Amino acid sequence: MTALLCAAHAIAQGIGAADFWQPCFAEGYTSAVCMWLQYEAPMPGWMYLGYLWLVEVGLAIAVLVAATRAGRAVRTAVVALIVVVLSNPITDYGFAPVLNGGYTSADAAPAFGYLGAGLIAVAAVHYAVIAVLGGKAKSRTSDISGGAPSRI
Repeated sequence: MTALLCAAHAIAQGIGAADFWQPCFAEGYTSAVCMWLQYEAPMPGWMYLGYLWLVEVGLAIAVLVAATRAGRAVRTAVVALIVVVLSNPITDYGFAPVLNGGYTSADAAPAFGYLGAGLIAVAAVHYAVIAVLGGKAKSRTSDISGGAPSRI
């Protein structure tokens, strides 16, 4: 479930950011249309996905706790938590100039949203790995014990 939420978020934000910033990359950062996008355009819907960040951090912590209790894929859950924490809008805003060649802007630098979408996609892959490893770990313990209940 968490993997699907993060994958949907990453896809929506990535496509939205690519579509939104395309005129800046096509016509230049100082073009009239790019200046309008940076300073005057209303906030597009995909930017509201940044508010999911707190929910995703909570889910990442829940997955880490569940993985720890189950004794499975803890390292993968820790990496997913770190990636989700790094995907916040402030980090995304700070790294946008790295992605666009150094261009900065007072409001929103072109390429804002790309880093966050990429990091959330990485987290989605980690959650999928946790789900797969969790299923395999259960089947291995059943094979070892021969399917018989353990006597504790």
